[in-house]
Amino acid sequence: MNIMSLVKFLIALVGALAFVLVISFITTAIYTPIKDKGTGYNYPIPEVAVVKEQSAPTQTSEAATEQDATPVEPAEPAETTSLATLLASASVENGKKVARKCIACHNMKPENKNMVGPGLWGVIGHKVGTHVDFKYSKVFQELSAEGLVWDYENLNEFLTSPKTFAPKSKMTFAGIKKDEDRADLLAYLQTLSDEPVAFPTE
Repeated sequence: MNIMSLVKFLIALVGALAFVLVISFITTAIYTPIKDKGTGYNYPIPEVAVVKEQSAPTQTSEAATEQDATPVEPAEPAETTSLATLLASASVENGKKVARKCIACHNMKPENKNMVGPGLWGVIGHKVGTHVDFKYSKVFQELSAEGLVWDYENLNEFLTSPKTFAPKSKMTFAGIKKDEDRADLLAYLQTLSDEPVAFPTE
């Protein structure tokens, strides 16, 4: 080996060593942990809110104790208006409108002919189940045998719920639930008579 080849060999060797040293320095600088900083990146740990269970407040005041100790009085039933009071202020005109529910089955004219149901002219004060030539259900025959009369109280009860007043009758009408409408209808029926029956006074 001549001198030139040896020089080239040494230069190449020194260059290789220098390259290795530079790479080693760079690697150490990158991967060596910084003192007192740990070995990597620390992610922040979220704080967990602790919710303390609160107990329901207790009533300790004397007022609260007295309130708990006071017995609860039952609610009084709503007062109902008497039929006499309703009739005293009844409207015949409105009763005539309410009577439209009846005219499909009942004749309200003085000739008092039977239709699906018996005629209603002069019905107030008339004995139940005795209208001429009308074939009554058994329940009305029984009421007639008892001597029941169509006074204002009985008619009011019947018009409230025909099926309750006379079960198993041919009457399919559901009834008039509003007190004022029934009173108005009764006031109108009073006018359908040659001898109108006076309203009850109590």
